[in-house]
Amino acid sequence: MDYAGRPPDKPPDINRMDQDDNIEKSNININNTWDDTIVYLYIIFPLFYPYQEIYDPATNQTKLHKDLPISSWIPFDVDGNYYNALLWEDIAATCCAVYNYGTDIFFFSFISYVIGQLDILNYIILNFESYKEKIKDQIECYDEKAEFVTMQLCIKEHQRLMGFINDYNNAMRSVMLRDFLQSSLQIALLCLYVLVSGSSHNHHIYYHNFCVHI
Repeated sequence: MDYAGRPPDKPPDINRMDQDDNIEKSNININNTWDDTIVYLYIIFPLFYPYQEIYDPATNQTKLHKDLPISSWIPFDVDGNYYNALLWEDIAATCCAVYNYGTDIFFFSFISYVIGQLDILNYIILNFESYKEKIKDQIECYDEKAEFVTMQLCIKEHQRLMGFINDYNNAMRSVMLRDFLQSSLQIALLCLYVLVSGSSHNHHIYYHNFCVHI
């Protein structure tokens, strides 16, 4: 029985589209949760490193030692303050990741802006006749003048984009070069450390840094 005031049922196509959207959103959430879980597991994995007995030449005794994921200088005794040292390295790695991630977003946002403006300009050129008719109606002129005005606007927009790109290159060329060099040097040193280090946690050292920076 159909009741008055009940909202009409959605067509099957709309229901199917809603289901597809929900499935896609669910898959995205699952993938994000999985990625975050993997990253956090790599971060806390050093807590489960086994202790090793090493010789301390300063005291002429053996002491318990646990490796850190990254070989770095720590301004205090690592063996006596292992968890503080691990937190120190995690904070440092997070700062590096935030810097690299932020600079990449900053650079690519400008590139995406230029690409978007070029796509808009390309769309206007592909639909030149329709835009010419709009210009013709706005300024109330003949076809020849409308074509000239429309083409002039396209040329000015293209010149504006070229000027923006030139200004961006002049202002950010050195910054982008330094960012590229330090990122390349960091990856090269990590790979070299993984190859030459005698630690049993070589692969974790590399993947830990890789996951944090991603």
